[in-house]
Amino acid sequence: MKEKVAILGSTGSIGVNTLAIIAHLSDKFEVVALSADSNIRLLAEQACKFKPKIVVIRNEALAGDVRPLMPSGIKVATGPEGLKEIISRSDVDTAVFAISGSACLIPLLEAIKRKKKIALANKEALVSGGSLVTEIAKKNRVKIIPIDSEHSAIFQCLESRRDYLTKIYLTGTGG
Repeated sequence: MKEKVAILGSTGSIGVNTLAIIAHLSDKFEVVALSADSNIRLLAEQACKFKPKIVVIRNEALAGDVRPLMPSGIKVATGPEGLKEIISRSDVDTAVFAISGSACLIPLLEAIKRKKKIALANKEALVSGGSLVTEIAKKNRVKIIPIDSEHSAIFQCLESRRDYLTKIYLTGTGG
C-alpha cells in the first residue's frame, strides 16, 4: 500500500526535491495534494506529472489563472481554507510542510490533531508556536520529523547519539 502524501509548498526547493524523491520511489508514495503560493506554472507542471486529487494556490487572486492550467479532475482550492482542506482529507497519510513563514502554523496544528505524519521544513512554526505545537504533538502521539538542513542534522544527532550530547548551538543562518 502506497503512502499518500500532501506537499504544502511544492514549488519551493524542498517541495521540488520531495517530489523528485517521490518520483524515484513511485511504488511507495502517491501524491494526493499539492500547494503553492504563487508559482502557478510549476504547480501546473507538477499536477500534470503527479495527478493529485487537489491543488491549492495560497494567493487567491491567482485562482482564475491556475484553473485552466490544471488537468481534468483535479480540484483547485485557495487560501488558508484550501490548506485546511488538504490537511482534513482522510486520504492524506503524511503532510510535508515546506511553506515558509507563520502561514504554516494553523495547517500544522490541524495536521497534528488529525494524527497525520509530519515532515516539517518550516522553522517559523516552531519559533512562533513551539510549545503549543510540541504539546499537541505529544498529546496526539505525532512525531514531527524535521526535513530542513539544520534542524534535521540536530534531530539525527539526537536520535543516534543522545548520550554524548550536552549542548547544541544552533546558528541563525539563512535569514
